[in-house]
Amino acid sequence: MRPIAFFGFLLAVATQTAHALESPRLIDCPPFLAVEPAQKAQTPDGWRLAPRTVRYPLSGGAVYAGPESAAKPVERDDSSKGTPKWRLDASKPAPYLLECQYYGAGAVLLREIPRTARNCVWRDPGRTKTGPFEQNAAAGDGFFCK
Repeated sequence: MRPIAFFGFLLAVATQTAHALESPRLIDCPPFLAVEPAQKAQTPDGWRLAPRTVRYPLSGGAVYAGPESAAKPVERDDSSKGTPKWRLDASKPAPYLLECQYYGAGAVLLREIPRTARNCVWRDPGRTKTGPFEQNAAAGDGFFCK
């Protein structure tokens, strides 16, 4: 085996091992939000509403601290070299909330983050890679907490 090929093999094994040792995800934003149009839309004379479900892709998110009625944004840790990360302080009594934002949907999903989570990470599934959004999301991209 040539030395360059061998080092390439070692790098691939090391990368797979690092991903396997990464702490498990506790909560993930769904990669899409499916929305059905309102059935009470005003239509012009001669037109009818053709209801279709529209899928909106995940486009971002935010982390909040406190109960939903008084939640405050958690500051992003910009020291993480291009991968936005939010650090969660386990000593705080109030819950943390994960907000999932969907491009063009006009709606967000909100869910309490499990208390065992230590950080949330945004890996852009739609703009940093080529290929279908679903492939990128399956490759470890998206907004998640672990």
